[in-house]
Formats: sequence, C-alpha cells, structure tokens
Amino acid sequence: AITAGDFHHRHTPSNMADGADDAERLAIIRHLILSAPDAELSQVVNDVKVLVVDDALLDRSLPGLLREYHTEHLTVAKLPDDSKLVLSRFNYKDGEEFVDYAGKRVVTFDAVHASVANVRNADASELHGAGEAEGLRSEVQSALDEYVRGKYPHGAGSTSISADGSTVYVTISSIISNIANCYTGKWRSLWNVSRDGTVKGLMRAQAHYFEKRNVQLVSKKEHQGQADSATGRAIIAAITQAESAFFAE
Repeated sequence: AITAGDFHHRHTPSNMADGADDAERLAIIRHLILSAPDAELSQVVNDVKVLVVDDALLDRSLPGLLREYHTEHLTVAKLPDDSKLVLSRFNYKDGEEFVDYAGKRVVTFDAVHASVANVRNADASELHGAGEAEGLRSEVQSALDEYVRGKYPHGAGSTSISADGSTVYVTISSIISNIANCYTGKWRSLWNVSRDGTVKGLMRAQAHYFEKRNVQLVSKKEHQGQADSATGRAIIAAITQAESAFFAE
C-alpha cells in the first residue's frame, strides 16, 4: 500500500495540483489518509498538507476523512474514566458522536485531534435493543472483556446492537507501536453475532516496517462459524478459536 512518504518522493505539490480536478485530488488525499498505518496518522496528514496546495479543499475534507479513518481503523477512544471504546460504523451515531453501549453513554470524538471532546448519558432511544438483545450484548461484553485482557492487553473490545435488535456487533482493536525502532502493528476484527449463535467476522492484521525500506503488510480473513450455544461465553469462545487459527497461519 502506498503511504504519504512514498507519494512525497514521487510528486511535488505542484504535480498534485496540475491537471487534476477537485474530485481527483480528493480521491488521492482519501487514499493516502486511509492507507496510513496506525500510530503514524499525524505524520501522513502532515505530508498530505505539504502535497496539497489547495488549503480550502483540505480544510473542507479533512474532518470527514479522519472520522472515516478512525471508524474504519477501529480507533480506541480513551474516556475520562479510563475506560475504552472501539469506534466503528456499528456504534457510530451521527456527526462526531458514537454510542458506548456498555456504559450507556454517547461519546463525542474529535476526529481531527483524535481525542474525546465530551461524554453524556445516552437516552433510551439511542440504545438499540432491549430485553433479550441487551441481555446477550451484556453477556458477550463480559466475556469479551476477559478475552481482551488476556489476549490484547494494550487493546480494547466493544459491543453494540443493530437497530432492529437482531444482531450483536463485536469489535476488537489493538495496536503495538515502536516508532524509535521503526515499526508499528495493528490488529482489528469485526464480528456479527446472531441470536442463534451464528458468528460472522472479518479479521485484519497490519504491520509497517520502515528502518531501511518502507514496507507495509495487510493481511485479512473472513470467517463464519457457529458457537456451541447462544451465550456470551460460547460466542467469545468461537471468536477466540477463529482469531487463534488466523494467527497460526
């Protein structure tokens, strides 16, 4: 995958502007930002600012692109009480707001500064699902917390519920960063869990090495399986088995 550093060596700011309309320039900007390795986003954004001569275009597009980045990359937001929330399309509400189902809160996340700007209590209407759906989500979150503590001590896991209450979503995100030794790594997975215990997910591992060469590796795998029972512990056991098998490949 191309990074802004690669692009910077091959294109000057004038090259990027000449012969390209706003839509083409925006497509280039979007590709560079969304390809940024985790823990290196700010460096890539700074490179993009050098490349783009149209400040107005960047100012208009950057907040939305960064929100897309944090949502797709499952950025972990650190809340004022030291708890963590994995940001995703599953718990995105609107604007800058994400729903924390476990804490029954709505979190305002400033995508440009990658920080939590506000936390408020959620209204009942903002928490999808009730009864059986919420009961399953709570069970899954409890088992997920235990799994993440053991497997991804630097990461986080979050759960949410679909609008119709039929699906519990599980997101897991963990990052290892050692800029001084020229590497970063990221694990992220997204899971759809049906009430009957069917588990469908996408796992993605990303690594970036840049000591002497600029190499970025992204590996992903889809999985579908069935938990032994429709309980939180059985569902996380099925996810654990799938992720362990992917790590072993």
